[in-house]
Amino acid sequence: MGIRSDYAKLRQDSDTLSSITEKILQACEARDAPIEAIHRLMTPKRHLTISVLADRILQDWQAEQPKKSPVPFSAPVVYVQSEFEELKRRFPQHVESYCADQRFDPIDRCKEVSRKKREISFEYVNMGRAASTDEVLAEIERRGLRPALYEEFLGVLKKYSDAELNYPLVALGSEINVRGGRCVALMCSAANGRYFDLVWVGHKWLEHYWFLAVRKEEQEKP
Repeated sequence: MGIRSDYAKLRQDSDTLSSITEKILQACEARDAPIEAIHRLMTPKRHLTISVLADRILQDWQAEQPKKSPVPFSAPVVYVQSEFEELKRRFPQHVESYCADQRFDPIDRCKEVSRKKREISFEYVNMGRAASTDEVLAEIERRGLRPALYEEFLGVLKKYSDAELNYPLVALGSEINVRGGRCVALMCSAANGRYFDLVWVGHKWLEHYWFLAVRKEEQEKP
């Protein structure tokens, strides 16, 4: 059964819908939220609140799913950074505006990666816990991998659909300067499309983040 059919069936299940609504009301009541905050969900201002709630529901569910063993997969990569207008087309939900006039540069351990157009083999790395960027990079290294570059990240996102990339995906191999801070690329999927964001490298990555990595044998010299 497809996801649209699942939702159509749920909409006809008044008992389940009533139970979900009641649990939301109980949680709001426990926080002393005024009733006006609930009625606000029936106004045009509701969209951001509901989107944030839907994203959190999806992220919590994803974090609880059994972790699969890494399965290598591949994508063709062209080492060209997309123009801002192209990014907005590919990520209709949101693209961080700093991408309009800044470029990604490889981190030190990835500076020798060949920029030759080719098919690249990838794996996912998931820590299964909250971790710092340094901890994630150390785990990627321990597995004999390297973090994916920004251009490789774009290659994977171009080839694979949201259904195939259903976790928040991060590329730690390239960084962009934002107000003097170092940030990396993040892709998440929402109900109305993908969004592209920048996350500070000092961020504590929660367990639902997945990191794109490349087999080291793919690291050809230029």
